[in-house]
Amino acid sequence: MKRTIVYPILAFLILSSCNNVNQSKGNNNQAMATANDTLIAKNGYSEVNGIKMYYEIYGQGEPLVLLHGGGSTIQTTFGRVIPMLAKHRKVIAVELQAHGRTNDRAQDATFEQDADDVARLLKHLNIDKADFFGFSNGGTTCVQIAIRHPEIVNKIILGSALCKRNGMPFQFWDFMK
Repeated sequence: MKRTIVYPILAFLILSSCNNVNQSKGNNNQAMATANDTLIAKNGYSEVNGIKMYYEIYGQGEPLVLLHGGGSTIQTTFGRVIPMLAKHRKVIAVELQAHGRTNDRAQDATFEQDADDVARLLKHLNIDKADFFGFSNGGTTCVQIAIRHPEIVNKIILGSALCKRNGMPFQFWDFMK
């Protein structure tokens, strides 16, 4: 009975969200262009632990580092909120190993390595201490930054982060074998 009710509702929500995305795509692109045009942004690459790490910096104030989710980029995870955050903060958004414009290295990506990469990038950017906001995998990277590099952390904010494997249904991990 539950499946009979849940599946049609889920299908309806997915279809309606796809429709809303398509309808608002033109307006959203125009709004993002306008919002990003008013921000002072710096972007570039930094040689970090054997990779060329891509970053973007917006706004002024206390530093806030944004770490995207797995399989995502700065814009796909944070594109809509960067303009709001940059009104009061210096936002440093990075693309982690093998994501977006950051290249890969000849070793597996790990949360520990991502944490070390971010710490090194901040050193290159002369940022001694920051707040960190990580979404999903970026949240797990935030935890590793706090563990491995506590001297650079003011606060961490985690969104949809996993701290242990058994926090998810076992089927979630099947596709990663």
